[in-house]
Amino acid sequence: WLRHTLTPIVIGLSSGNNYLPLGAQMKNGLENLRYNRRIWAWFYPLASITGRAGTALVTSVSFFLVLRSYSSLEITVMQFVFVVIASVAVSLFMGSIPNGRVLIGLALMSTWFGQGIEEGYLILQPVAPILVSLAVVFDVLNQAFFAHLLTSLSRKENNGSERERSSKLQDEFNIS
Repeated sequence: WLRHTLTPIVIGLSSGNNYLPLGAQMKNGLENLRYNRRIWAWFYPLASITGRAGTALVTSVSFFLVLRSYSSLEITVMQFVFVVIASVAVSLFMGSIPNGRVLIGLALMSTWFGQGIEEGYLILQPVAPILVSLAVVFDVLNQAFFAHLLTSLSRKENNGSERERSSKLQDEFNIS
């Protein structure tokens, strides 16, 4: 599974765009991993728009880095809750932006947080392309994992219903 996911990961890492690895993911799902078309035909496009777990992860870790660089105090529980909720909200609401979501999310979170770190995201601006590419890699891995999980669950469900159908057919026609 990971070997077949390597191509979309490399495409996402080199481009920093969440929509570019979509074609490679769909091709791998159909040809190499033999996913059911009913699964990957709707899941991959939907996951490429809304599945931003990697973006939320990289945004929250980067904001914690900014927060720690501006303050020598410990991070409180309320600050932690704010960062988690804000990073998830920012990553979900920026589905139409193909790249650069991490820096935009950091800018929004810095503005929302206030307390003198409104421009705190500028610390990470030189490494923004690396952060964006890293977020895309985690997004692609997340999408591939959940597609695999969904297909595995679908196969188990289909195998059970096919066994029931075959036993009903055997009983109906007295086939042994």
